[in-house]
Amino acid sequence: MKELVTLDRQHPDFMKYLWGTFSDDSRALPLKSLNIRTAQETVTFRIVPLKELSKPSWPVIWLKALRPRAFLQILIPMFLVLCLSDSQGLLVHPDLPWLATLGMLFLFASLLFANDVQDHLSGVDRILPDRGSRAIQNGWLTASTLQGVSTLCLVIAALFAVPLFFAVPFTLMMFLPAVLIGSWAFYRRSESFKDVWIGSFALFLLAGPLLVVGYQTALTEGFDLQGIALGCLWGWLVLFPMHMRSLSQLVAEGRTGSSRTLVGRLGFDRSVRLIQLWWIVGLFGFVGYHYLDQAPFWFWLFLFLLVAFSTRFVKALRALKSPAGSAVEAVRKQGEFYFHALILLWVLEALWRMGS
Repeated sequence: MKELVTLDRQHPDFMKYLWGTFSDDSRALPLKSLNIRTAQETVTFRIVPLKELSKPSWPVIWLKALRPRAFLQILIPMFLVLCLSDSQGLLVHPDLPWLATLGMLFLFASLLFANDVQDHLSGVDRILPDRGSRAIQNGWLTASTLQGVSTLCLVIAALFAVPLFFAVPFTLMMFLPAVLIGSWAFYRRSESFKDVWIGSFALFLLAGPLLVVGYQTALTEGFDLQGIALGCLWGWLVLFPMHMRSLSQLVAEGRTGSSRTLVGRLGFDRSVRLIQLWWIVGLFGFVGYHYLDQAPFWFWLFLFLLVAFSTRFVKALRALKSPAGSAVEAVRKQGEFYFHALILLWVLEALWRMGS
């Protein structure tokens, strides 16, 4: 039998309901959250017995919780570094790429799970229905279970890292700052790292320079200026779709008083100018990087076409008058299309270089 329960943050069982530990045979599905991240926060839960809960099979649940598409954030830069190192003949040991790659995959899975728990507890995923994997909000997994699996993945990642540290001790120089920044960003409980003004910079470092330079160091026992440039460029570009999504969610976040992202802090008009500048700077960086890398003629032909067509996105972005309505979502999808086309062109160029 289903029932509704409304609790405020002062209630002694409030966190038990959020963590999913209040009962062994029921799930508390959050229906409505008010005044999130304040002392006056209240949440209305629908209590559903496990036997009445509708859910897919366990493999599907964990596949949704993992969000395979999100792994492209690390797989693509790692692939680019691997192609770069191979084309330069700098791969020093055949087993190091496997150790480094598996370690990074488990580490990223740990961060994804921790981020889902973080955003659920802070309230972001409870008020925005298209955020996160929805595994916790649908009652398929509890926040407590997801946190435990996150810790397990972190331990497995560390086991892969240990032999890597012995083989290439210099990787510790990249590992330690990444651990400090990652712990601060993904294992905080009060709020999402996206809602802190330096959260975007932390993600830039983790997804860009620290990931690329650390992976390059693990593969080649060193790094170079091209690796640093690749990491900075990737870190900059990967933030672009995040800013676009924040812009499309500006109205929904504003209604709850939770718009603390960089885009939310700037407001609509300044955010539009920020995203426009972000895309243009990313394009200039992309052109400059491949000019120094002496990309082939066919690459420049396709890049010219991509840049020319992407001016339509810039014009559509500048034409936005309000964060409300379907126009913002249409512009977001348009921007993400050009972003993915740019990354696909980069991957194809890397494949061509490795095969030539």
